[in-house]
Formats: sequence, structure tokens, C-alpha cells
Amino acid sequence: MTLRSRLGLLLLLLLHVAGLVAMGLAAEHQLGEKLAEVDVPAPPRDPAGRRLYILMVDSLTIDDPKQMPHFTEIGRAGFSMDIEPCFDNFTTACVREMLTGRRAFSLFSVLENFEVTQPGVGPNLFSDARAAGMTTAMLSWGDLRSWSKLVDTDRRFANDEKGDEARIGLELAASHDLVFHHWIWHDVASHHRAQAKAKEKRMSESLAQTDALVAEIAAGLPEDMDLIVTGDHGHAPDGRHVQGMDVPTTLVARSPNLVSMKAAGRPPSAAVRTVAGAVVGLASPASWVDEDWRSWLAPTIGPQQRAVGESRAAEVETGFPAGPLAVAAGVALLAMAVLGWKGGLAVMLWAALAGLAYPEWLEFSLSRGFRSPILVAALMLPLGGALLGGLRGRRAGLGLAGALSGASWGGIALTLGLLPGQGYTGVLKNTPGLLLVVVGVAGLAPLWAAVREPAERRRAGLQLLVLAAALVLVAWVTDFSTNNFRILRYPVLWLFRDAPDLRLVGSALAGLLIHRLVDVDWRYAPLGAAAVLLGSVLPDLAFAAAFLALLPALFALRGPWRGRLISALILLITSYTLARNRQVGALFSVSALGLGVEVIRFAVGRLGPTAGPKAGRVATALLLVVAGLLGLVWTTRLSISGVDFTFAVDWLPGRLHKQLWWIVLSSTLLNCVLPLILVLEIVRSRLGAVGVAGTVLAGRVALLRFGASLVFAGTWMLSVGHSAASIRLHSFLQDAVIWLLIAAVLVVMGVSARPAGDGGRAAPDQSRSMG
Repeated sequence: MTLRSRLGLLLLLLLHVAGLVAMGLAAEHQLGEKLAEVDVPAPPRDPAGRRLYILMVDSLTIDDPKQMPHFTEIGRAGFSMDIEPCFDNFTTACVREMLTGRRAFSLFSVLENFEVTQPGVGPNLFSDARAAGMTTAMLSWGDLRSWSKLVDTDRRFANDEKGDEARIGLELAASHDLVFHHWIWHDVASHHRAQAKAKEKRMSESLAQTDALVAEIAAGLPEDMDLIVTGDHGHAPDGRHVQGMDVPTTLVARSPNLVSMKAAGRPPSAAVRTVAGAVVGLASPASWVDEDWRSWLAPTIGPQQRAVGESRAAEVETGFPAGPLAVAAGVALLAMAVLGWKGGLAVMLWAALAGLAYPEWLEFSLSRGFRSPILVAALMLPLGGALLGGLRGRRAGLGLAGALSGASWGGIALTLGLLPGQGYTGVLKNTPGLLLVVVGVAGLAPLWAAVREPAERRRAGLQLLVLAAALVLVAWVTDFSTNNFRILRYPVLWLFRDAPDLRLVGSALAGLLIHRLVDVDWRYAPLGAAAVLLGSVLPDLAFAAAFLALLPALFALRGPWRGRLISALILLITSYTLARNRQVGALFSVSALGLGVEVIRFAVGRLGPTAGPKAGRVATALLLVVAGLLGLVWTTRLSISGVDFTFAVDWLPGRLHKQLWWIVLSSTLLNCVLPLILVLEIVRSRLGAVGVAGTVLAGRVALLRFGASLVFAGTWMLSVGHSAASIRLHSFLQDAVIWLLIAAVLVVMGVSARPAGDGGRAAPDQSRSMG
């Protein structure tokens, strides 16, 4: 690639990133609840209104009260409910929902949670209280700065005040009418990793400390001040609470303005505004009030308060999605520069039509039982491409080269056309058809050489053994049963079902093969197995150093030690960041894809100096696109909720991850794509210049698929209207994020790559075998 083409491709990548940000902002503006814009005057404060202390325990799960007797007693004697937190499951987003009473469709709350942004909040409990003449205070460690200017007193703890939170809170309670106290320490305890027994002990100690705080505040409040103790969200056993996870929390309240009861079901966290409003006597037309929630209000509450929000009719309708469609149109125009205007236009038109017709497509493909025939028909694209390409190439004596190119382009077309998501009839479900056909057709080249040239039969025999192993492994690693992006069946793990202790041995053997594929010197192959085994015994900070060393290895090193070091570091890191099953899945997938690269190399060396590299480039591109998906299957489960960041949090003591959030973010993103980087190193080592060209083409394909996802989402929003504000839209846009992440890795690695060899000047001998 020329310098100009490299810069042009990087610019295209940046423009697509801007497109994702623009689509997120447009979707938030389009689908956010418009209750804040309703011009309906609020009723005066109810005479029964009282003063209120809200204690919010960060990361309180619904099972935690089993070890919190004082918390449980408040709920038993008063009001209690389990809460469905905000979809994002981040503190700042959930607090905004609690205090405003409005559910917000947000894609960037993680930035707010790390204090990168401070969005406005609109009408809320604090502003309503101050308008009614009440004095307000917030007590925190500085994590809720968006609210600082909305309260009379913003009291932030100092480092030496960790044990004085109850005393300081009660002092504020004596001089303020509404106090919001954010207790962060239970979240800190849940995030940092530890061995199972140590983690259990630490959590028990945290719950005892939290319950003691509840007891001290409950006993020390003035008689005219009521108490609400609530969580913002829960957490998974490993401490995570990211977008899309099912991590409910719980609330208890002590107030004569609330009925002594447990609310049914899991009301959303927006319902906390109704509970708090009942206590202080401040209902708001700008908040969501469900009809069932009125049963929580005690008879002391007057009729004016009860009448607020009787109907959602006052909510402003979303209207025509002009913003999302404008972004989709802009991304569609970019597609013309990604892979040619004809291909880009065809893909974008298909995506737009698919979005408009998606409700009918679901009815046809799923409800009426046509899913299996559709899957079978989809697999005909690679097969049909192989047949057509073979027939066209035969005229010039290039039948096998044409068949390999046709199968690869057919697989790419299938990848670009399978919308939406990865499940059901998506790309992941069709990976056997995408890869097996291409690897199988590539494997015909050494077979044909053995038929035509008897002298080549010995080497062809060894290559056919590699082909057989590749086909078996590819069939295994692509045999998924998918539903909502979860892996329900994976045959490779059956090997270790009755002997789970052998999983580490399996990972070490896979590491041996992977390192052999990356490093042309077979004597260093044991380094891969050693890296896997060492990963289970080294301390945490050793892996922080491994992450730090990986970046210069990727972009600064040259020569044989570059790939050698990259492979060893990644294999080492996976033993630390991935659970054993996930590591086995990731490394076996990389092994299968690496053998697929080897089969493509055989074909390139047999198909001629011009046709071979041309066909190999397209086959490599398809393999790399699928490699990106398969890698993310194991590192993220193709879901935001599957992203693990706890390993990086553990490097930073206390709350330091809040200030150094970029370390957590960058290391987490890097961890997500480690399997893809391993495959890219194999491609670079085994295919040389052909591999680099295939990497660039794969990046363009992934960018085009990302654009198709955004166009699909935009036209789908037009089709379904306000009901688009749902988890389904999150999944569609999440699909776009996945493709953009894959594209970013491929583009950056492609434009910065040099083929392996002497400084990258020459491609390796394409006929050379693994031995």
C-alpha cells in the first residue's frame, strides 16, 4: 500500500467511528423519554411531606440483605421493593433515573460513569425540593459531580474520613431537609478480584460494615426525617455490572407516607422518584408514574399528589427519526469509498430494506418455521460462488484459483448480507458454511498437484493431513447453537467434560501449535506451551507488565523476535484474563484458523504467481473477518455484558480506576481482540505480502458490515417508531460496535504491517510446509 492509501483507509476508519458516535447521540435524542418537556405545572408540596435521608449503597444485590439484619428489619417493618436498574447498570445513569423518574435510552453512560462527560439531568428531585423551599445536600466521594450545582451543600469526603461517614451524614441531616448519601465501599469490595474463599470473606465483611452504617444512620436521624436505603444496581459474582446484565438491586424505606408492604415484581429504578416524592410530598409531572405504584402511597398523601401522572398521554411522541436516518445516509455514502461504489450501494440498499421489513422477516423466518430452509439457502452462496468462479476461471486454465476466489467472495457476500446481529440467521450461525467451503476448496490445490505431479505426492500427502486437521477443527470451532448471543453448544469442550483438569493441558498444546504457526523456527514452539502454563501462576502485576510490553511489540519491533514475543505475551495473558473454558475455546479457535491459513498458503503456492496471491488475498480476508467474530465469542460472548474489565481494575487499588479509567478501557479493549491479533500474526508469518493485502481487504469488509448495521438500525427505527427504545436496538447497535472493533484492529494492523522476513522486504516461500 502507498502512504496515501494507508492514510485514506485510516481516515475512513475515523469517519466510521464518528458515524457510530453520531448514531448513538441521534438515537438518544430520538428515543429518550420526553417527559421532561411536558409543560404541566407540578402541584404544591403535600402537607404530609417530611424530610428525607437517602442512603444509596453502590452495587447492592437482591441477595445481600440476607447478611444485613438491620437493613432487612427496615424493610420488614416498612416499605420494600426489588428494583430493575437502568439498562446501563452504571452508577451515574441509575442515579439519574432514580432522581428524575425518567428512563433514558443511553449509549454513552460509561463515559459519564468515568466522569468524562457530565450531561444535563432536567427536572429532578433536588430541583423540585429546592423550588419548594427545602434545603438539599449530597454526600459522596466526588463520583456524582453532575449533581454538585443542583444541591445547596455538596459535601465530599476526604481520604481520612472513611470511618466517619455516618457521623458526617447525621450532621448534614440535622441541618438539611433532603440528604443523598452515596456509599461506595461495597462496590469497591465487589470489583477487586480474589480467590473464591477470600472473595466471600471480603464481601461478608463489606456487608457487615454496610449494615452497621445503616443501623447507625437509622438510629441517629431526627424524628421528623425518614429514611430510604437503596442500591443503584447489583453485580455479578465477579463484580461486573455492565450494560445488559441482569443485576437487580433492592430498596427499603421507613416513612409514614408509605404503606408497609413489599412491592410486586421489579419496578424500574425510575420508581425511586415516586417513593421519594411520596415521602417529601413532591410529585412531578416530568417523571414516570405507573398506575400500580399509587398503591404504595399511604392515606396521608393528598389527592393532588395521587393525580400526577395518571396517564402517559402527556408524553411527547418521538416522531420521524430524522437524526438516525441522516447518520445512516452519511454512513451509506462512506460505503462507496470502502469497497467500490457498486458493492457499497448494493449492500446499503439491502441493509435499508432489511431494516424496514425486519418485523415481517421475524414473522416469516421464525414464527412460521422457515429458519432452517433459510440457513440452507444461505450456505449456497459460497458453494455457488465456487462453482461459478471455477467455471469462469477454467477458460483461462485457472479453474481452482477461480473456484477459491468465487467461494471467498460468496462467503463475503453472505457475511455482508446476513442481518441483523450474530444469532439466529446471522453470521455466527453460518460460520461453517463460510469457512469449510473456502478451506475445502483451497485444499484441492495440493490434491490436484499430487495427481498431476507424482514427485509432489509426498509433500502433498503431508499437506492433506494438515487440510484434514484444519477441516475437523474448523467444523468443531464453528459448531455453535446460538440464542441471544450465548454459546449453548461447543464440541471442543466435550473433550474435557470428564477430565476438567486436562483443560490446561489442552490449552498448552494449542499454545504449542499457535506459536509454531507464528514462529518459522520450530525450536521455539515450546515457548507457546510454556507461556500458557506460566499464566496460571504469575502474580497480577506480571500481567500488567505483559499488557504494557505488548503494545511496543505490536508496533515497534521488527525481525523474528517480534512475532515470537507477541505470541508468547498473548498466550500468557489469556491464561490470566480468560476462564479456563473460554481459554480452551479461544486457543482451539485460533489453532483451527491458523491451520486454515496454512491450507490457504498451500493453495497460493500451487495456483500460480498471479492467480494464487489474488485468490489467497480474498480467502484470507474472509478467514480474518470470521476470526474476528470467533475471537470475540470467547473474550466477550459477542455481548457488552460479557466484557470483563475486573482484571484491569485489580491493578489499581481503591478507587484509582475512576481517575485512570483510560487504562481500564484500553486494556479491556485489547483483551477483547487478542485471539484476532494472534491469527493476524499467523497470517503475517505464513502468507507474507498476500496476508497483508488480505488483512486490508478484511478491514474494508468489516467497515462495510459496520455501515450496513447502522443503516439497518436506522430504517428499523423508522419502521417501528417509539417502540425502538428497547434492548433490541441496543443489540443492533452493539452488533455495529462489534464490527467496528474488528474493522479497527484489521485496518490498523493492515496499514502498519510488513510481511515477515528480512525487515518485511520479501514474502515467505509459499510452497514451504510447516516442517
